[in-house]
Amino acid sequence: MANGNPYAVTPAISFAQPGLGQLGQAIGQSFDGQRQQEDERTKTQQFMQLVQQAQGAQDPAQKQQLMTQAFINFPEQAQRLRQQTAFQREQAELQEVRAKPEMERMEKEAKLDAEKLKSDLEAEKNIFDRSKKLRDEYTKSSTEFVKVRDAFDRVKASTEDPDAAGDIALIFNYMKMLDPGSVVREGEFATAQNAGGIDSAVYNMYNKLLEGERLQPKQRAMFEGRARKLFKRAESRNKTDKNKILSLGKRYNLTEDDIFGAPVDETIDTQRTDAPEAAINYLRQNPQAVDQFRAKYGYVPEGF
Repeated sequence: MANGNPYAVTPAISFAQPGLGQLGQAIGQSFDGQRQQEDERTKTQQFMQLVQQAQGAQDPAQKQQLMTQAFINFPEQAQRLRQQTAFQREQAELQEVRAKPEMERMEKEAKLDAEKLKSDLEAEKNIFDRSKKLRDEYTKSSTEFVKVRDAFDRVKASTEDPDAAGDIALIFNYMKMLDPGSVVREGEFATAQNAGGIDSAVYNMYNKLLEGERLQPKQRAMFEGRARKLFKRAESRNKTDKNKILSLGKRYNLTEDDIFGAPVDETIDTQRTDAPEAAINYLRQNPQAVDQFRAKYGYVPEGF
């Protein structure tokens, strides 16, 4: 309705009016851009399909034909592929150049580690060989001491519960301490021939014990005292020999544990007898009896 006239006709909208023509041009350009993008995607897909077919072809002639077709029919896509391949190659070369110093460093460290491991193994072998040599030398030099020590242990055991057999064992082992190389066997009569360097007064007393005589308490104490002195003297000599070995070991940076091994706990009571449950229950009710329990069974249960 124009000028209040309901029957007047409104003029048709014209794109020639200001602003509308520019809008239409922009819409047309947008449509053209979309079509170009779709065409580009289609060409790229077709190009990649030919390239993939060429890569999968077994026949070299067919492979060459497909690649030629792809590069001729789609030159823009081919050019981009060349550029992308060249860029990837440059990146790979650059990465290789950057990684080379790191690889050289890692190879150098690996070489140093291998050399150190070899050196450590050789050092351990040298320690083992030198320790074994010194230990063998000490073992050889302490052979007589070990015999004296063992004989002295039996002397002490023989005096703890004196009886006829204990008296025989006491004097026999005392003779072994006097002359570890004697060939007298326990229970047989000693003579000048098999007694070696043992004094005749000693082996004559031993023979009397075999015939049934007994030692007096003072005699037992006397022989045990003499045996203890013999042991102390042998122990002192053995300690001197051991110190000589340790002194030699220090020249090669060897410790006492390297040569002789870690010390062994000799306090373990091998004569332990497991107490019956009734005795353990009694100890629980009478903890003041712990000393008697230890003396009888050789140990004390945990918790006491």
